[in-house]
Amino acid sequence: MTQPRILVVEDTSETRRLMVRVLERSSIVALEASTGETGLATIRRERPDAVVLDLRLPGMSGFDVVRAVRSDPDPVIATTPIIACSASVQAEVRREALDAGCDAFEGKPIDIHTFPDLLLRLIAQRRPA
Repeated sequence: MTQPRILVVEDTSETRRLMVRVLERSSIVALEASTGETGLATIRRERPDAVVLDLRLPGMSGFDVVRAVRSDPDPVIATTPIIACSASVQAEVRREALDAGCDAFEGKPIDIHTFPDLLLRLIAQRRPA
């Protein structure tokens, strides 16, 4: 089986580096983007197995990214598993992320021990394209 490829879209470089290190320690290939626009372009170009998406990004927000992915005409892209990852853990933010099309929500700071397994489970439950 090939290694899963996960895109981390996070504007804070320290947080992004931490997530990448945690994923790579679990033999997951981690791709990186620091803006919503770059993240969306990377999703369309690289077709990752899942996306970790910060919601509060400069420019194109994470909410806008997930809506664009879900409305993509390519069913493989449109069904990409996406986990919202935000320091804003209020119920309304969580609900807005799930309503926008995210498959799951994880608060920050992430639990480095459970984060890789959470993503692998999300990939395993992927909606059929």
